Amino acid sequence: MPVIDSRLRAGAVAAIACLLIPPLLLGACVPPRPTPIPEAPAATPGPTRAPSAPAGWLEHEIADSGLVLALPEGWLVVDETTLADPPRRAELERDFEGAETLFGQLDAQGRRARIVLLGIDERARGRGTFAPNVTVVAVEPPLPPLLLGIGADFAVSALEGAFAIETAIERSDVETPLGGGIRIAFSHRVVGPGGGPGLLVEHDGILVTTGSASFLVSRTVDPETAPPDTPTLEQIVGTLRSAR
Repeated sequence: MPVIDSRLRAGAVAAIACLLIPPLLLGACVPPRPTPIPEAPAATPGPTRAPSAPAGWLEHEIADSGLVLALPEGWLVVDETTLADPPRRAELERDFEGAETLFGQLDAQGRRARIVLLGIDERARGRGTFAPNVTVVAVEPPLPPLLLGIGADFAVSALEGAFAIETAIERSDVETPLGGGIRIAFSHRVVGPGGGPGLLVEHDGILVTTGSASFLVSRTVDPETAPPDTPTLEQIVGTLRSAR
């Protein structure tokens, strides 16, 4: 998972995006004594149909970014708060092969590698095969577009330290709905708590930024067991859009 060295802070322009939603004030006047109508409690936004994604995909908000990302309707999608809940995390580690290793690798990075959104193919639950998954990891501090390449340099260095990489890391410039991005792809081995040879999985990610929020959006699969309809990274990143 990406780690942005403190040296990058001097060049990064970190902005805090604050979305202030003014309350809707409703009132009714009934002479001779006005009686205010109490505000209804705000509803928690849930996933919605994705207008630009394949049929059957749902959009999910990426916290504190003003962005949404779509994933297949049948996928389990959890946010940072859910992952911080010990019973919920233990359930994921028990039911999905490779989850415990992934969480452990991220824990080693601390706050520098925060999963703000995790999507898992529910069809892999309890099957003992590696679960295709998508992670959105916050990059801090946020990167201005001009420093995206420098951020990718540090990300590659961090990935080499975090994973047992067994192939050359491929890096290329790509276009995304948010503008230019940098793709980072490699294969690494996932070894469970019991040891053994583990699984060789493919990790494919794109580093993107809005200037006020930066993320590494990654797709990790075992090519031997992933269902044929597992979405590609291009399909996933292609659904990114502003929630406003």
